[in-house]
Amino acid sequence: MPLTRPTLTQIRDQIHADIDAGLPGADSRLRRSVLEVIARMLAWSVHALYGYIDFISRQLFPDLAERAFLERWASLWALTRQAATFATGSVTFTGTNGSTIPSGTVLRRADGTEYATTAGGTIAAGTATVAVSSSVAGAAGNAATAVSLTVVSPPAGITATATVAAPGLAGGTDQATDALLRARILSRMQTPPHGGSAADYTRWAKEVAGVTRAWVSLPSLTTTQAFVAAAVNDPAADVLGTEFSAEGKAFVEFLFQVGARTSGTLNVKFNKADTGSANDADAAGDIVEGTAPAFAASNQIQRTVLKVDPAKPLLTVIVDDVGDPIFASFGAIAQHGLAEVLLLFVRDGDGTGSAILPDAGEVAAVQAYIDDATRRPVTAKFRAIAPSALTVNFQILPVPNTTTVQAAIEQELRDLLLREGAPGVTIPLSHVRAAISQALGETDYTLTSPSAAIVPTATQIPVPGTFTWS
Repeated sequence: MPLTRPTLTQIRDQIHADIDAGLPGADSRLRRSVLEVIARMLAWSVHALYGYIDFISRQLFPDLAERAFLERWASLWALTRQAATFATGSVTFTGTNGSTIPSGTVLRRADGTEYATTAGGTIAAGTATVAVSSSVAGAAGNAATAVSLTVVSPPAGITATATVAAPGLAGGTDQATDALLRARILSRMQTPPHGGSAADYTRWAKEVAGVTRAWVSLPSLTTTQAFVAAAVNDPAADVLGTEFSAEGKAFVEFLFQVGARTSGTLNVKFNKADTGSANDADAAGDIVEGTAPAFAASNQIQRTVLKVDPAKPLLTVIVDDVGDPIFASFGAIAQHGLAEVLLLFVRDGDGTGSAILPDAGEVAAVQAYIDDATRRPVTAKFRAIAPSALTVNFQILPVPNTTTVQAAIEQELRDLLLREGAPGVTIPLSHVRAAISQALGETDYTLTSPSAAIVPTATQIPVPGTFTWS
């Protein structure tokens, strides 16, 4: 039976009743009587004890525990709160050629946020771009390209104003909130380690500072698709295989087999094409060299894994031959390599929209963390990648069409994409409508866009785009 904490008045009334029952003829409710004072003092003490019991009862389980006790729970599972990280990037200085910028030079943003150079630099052709780091950890240190910074003590020959260089100062994240730590503890309790299960990989990813959501894509076999199944005898031109659609896949594994050879080298290369542009082998920039094997010997079987460009998902294998081979067959056999784990993740604390997608450095950090010998199973191949953004634009006419209702609807839809958005997971249109209806103050609405379910591919994450209120 759950604890029901009585109010101060209820406790006082019960004590009055107990005193009167134990002392026949006494009236403990008489104002300023000794018994009345004793009853009140005892009631306050008992009420405080009930308060402490109520507080302690919430700390008995991590789903209700407060900060200090939550961290104690985390320590029992060898979990730690993700620390805040420092924003890094580059800043462009101007000044007199030959002037030097020492490491440790301090710069200040208009809001008082400070940065320091982490390397030295020398002005050449009027400018120098130097690496910097924020002085205080947290998301507040992130800055967009071209933001102006003031050099606190400009070195000789250096202009007192500098600007943030592309692609901006990024990587600064706040310390993990209680909600994120609580979710990791509950995940650890509900899905204990299983020697490299999908849950293990997502849990490891969330131990890296800044990572908030992660998903695992496991290998899935597809029907073998043969591209060439006939002899190729020293062709005068490249031989094209059958076009293969890799739409919705992150990686495609190919097996190549070549038969007897007498001389020369057989090269295999790929053509990547836009949807609808079949076998455009001559399209500029579509040919991918160096990712497929070259056969210099006879009777070989080789494997290669090709990363799929979501913008160019149609693949054609091209045979470029010098010599006299007999080429047997080659084909795509899997979405990505067998025994290979593909992990996608985002960093919701980095901003909104596509800002939540990790950059190359953040992907490398997760890759290195999970690749550590104390985590990844020794028999597994692991690859961390950044998902691509599926931008969802909303056009809604709410009733009433006020800024307050608009803000409430926007927040509900952002929460929906955060709650249900995941690679390869469809968000039904009915869920979008339900989120709008939950907005405080909304009485009716007309939804123009989206007009159908939100359907991300296996490597996409839905993110909110623009909100139009008409």
